Amino acid sequence: MKLFAGRSTRILCQLLALIAGLGLLDTCRANSPSVETGTLVDKRKLAALVANLSGPGSQRRYREIHSLLVGYRGRLLAEAYFRGNSDGIDFEAGVTRIAGPEQDWTRDDLHYVASVTKGLTALLTGIALDQLGMDSRQQVLPLLPDGATYRDAAWAQELRLQHLLTMQAGFRWDEWSATDLAELWRSQNFSRVVLARENLGVGQTWCYNSALPNLLLTLLQSALQQPLAQWADRYFFKPLGIRHYRWDTQPDGTPEGAARLYLRPADMYKIGQLVLNKGQWRRQQQIVPAAWIEAMTKNQVNKPAAPYGYYLWLREINGRRYVSFEGDGGQYINVFPDLDAVIVITQGNYLNWPFYRDQAEALMREILRPAKPADN
Repeated sequence: MKLFAGRSTRILCQLLALIAGLGLLDTCRANSPSVETGTLVDKRKLAALVANLSGPGSQRRYREIHSLLVGYRGRLLAEAYFRGNSDGIDFEAGVTRIAGPEQDWTRDDLHYVASVTKGLTALLTGIALDQLGMDSRQQVLPLLPDGATYRDAAWAQELRLQHLLTMQAGFRWDEWSATDLAELWRSQNFSRVVLARENLGVGQTWCYNSALPNLLLTLLQSALQQPLAQWADRYFFKPLGIRHYRWDTQPDGTPEGAARLYLRPADMYKIGQLVLNKGQWRRQQQIVPAAWIEAMTKNQVNKPAAPYGYYLWLREINGRRYVSFEGDGGQYINVFPDLDAVIVITQGNYLNWPFYRDQAEALMREILRPAKPADN
């Protein structure tokens, strides 16, 4: 993973000190009766937290936090970057961690976002289906470039896009305790790998499967009849003002739908704001259909760990509900619709679950004040 060294976090510490000193965390307008000014964020804890994360490594309460952005009612309350590793993942060599040198992370640096990419794939799907006049009930088979190969498969008549989006396609798969993920990335055709697997029943069970978002982007590229990377740049990245990103591809040249995307945390925050505003950017441009955002962020399947939408987790912390884009190593875009808030976290704790999850949740508990009955 190629990243760029930058300036010290000292400027950011000074910025947070200025924010805390001026009391800007309490200046948000409270135009909703359900959330009062100052009830969302404990400004002293936030300032102390950023100061601790900016201090010597031996004194930090959290490990390998690379950035923290907190926004409330469209206003950034905190945007801070810290010193940490620049580790990466070697996908083809069995999904192993590659050690990188420490660096001062800055606003200009691209950060690997891992499975946060899946949420972006869901957003792109909403835009594409709207342009194509389709919806999530669209049958998969007619969109497959080599669909004739699979017309007699047991799943051929039942499999719909919504099954890909909700991880309910039914293919036998285990990427958490087996080697399926490594085998996928070593293959030359991601779609064929998953479609060749035994199908245990479309829509019957939930199974986390990183091959499915890749298959989905392959289907969209075929339906759109143009290179997906250029299309996405035109209809998603550029409208959001996202100019600096890296998006690796599948072996056939289709962009990766499950991982291998690199974004600036400030642009991750934009994506959170887009979801928060129901697909509208700066109250001017409807980039993603509002109905699609509603479907994405709605419970589509009851999963033991948490409810699940379209490649998004639906969670709760401190009594506050939120929608979560989540990536290995501790990459998060957390959207709190009821509070009009977004929290972005990037970490360097790759292949270290549940540590990075527990650390992110502890960090958010420290930032967010517990909900009162009136808040929800």
